[in-house]
Amino acid sequence: MDRAITRCLKVSPGGLVHDLARGLNASPTLALLAGSVSEVFYAVCSLTDDLQDGDAEQYLGPISPALALNVQSHLLCLVAVRANELETEIGSDRSGQLVLDVYRTGAAMLLGQRMEIARDPWTVGVYETVARLSAGEQFGTHLAIGAAAARVDTAPWRQLGRSYGTLLQLVADRESRDPRLEVFPAQEVRDLLSRLIRELERDSCGLGDQAHEHAQKLVARCHCDA
Repeated sequence: MDRAITRCLKVSPGGLVHDLARGLNASPTLALLAGSVSEVFYAVCSLTDDLQDGDAEQYLGPISPALALNVQSHLLCLVAVRANELETEIGSDRSGQLVLDVYRTGAAMLLGQRMEIARDPWTVGVYETVARLSAGEQFGTHLAIGAAAARVDTAPWRQLGRSYGTLLQLVADRESRDPRLEVFPAQEVRDLLSRLIRELERDSCGLGDQAHEHAQKLVARCHCDA
């Protein structure tokens, strides 16, 4: 389990969630707990994706499927525990809602990953749906966790996270020249990129400098060829 968490530390949005919560005036304790929930959630999402793609052995080593399942299940349990701890500390009247949100997001991501594995059919439209279900829903939940820690309305931050995560998936796949994307006509990909940039810019409006800064950093990675 330690190897699965360590592997994701450099790219985990846990730090982003912590900083978002603090920027929205959450206490240091709640901000740290929110970042911890996101970090474990990201770890189990990444491990699940890697197990499906056959990439987990790179950091787990040549372990048996039973042990790999044990690590994944352990992380799933920790997500529920940490999310419940955060909700208890927040003192929300929506008892259990944060835990449900995390697991609903997991279910959406698994649907997206199933569509990606099956690829029947595999079009730009299906790719977009997969990106929205996988990265979009995941980052929507991450930012909602940060907002919840600050006891503010989570809806606009969830929407920003959805737009951010969906565009991030496309940007990352373009940068790595992922074969899932390379099979599509270049113009279709550029059209999708342009539309997702507009969505992110729309959803970041009115949420302050922190949201604007992160949105613009991601847009800058699009190389202005959208």
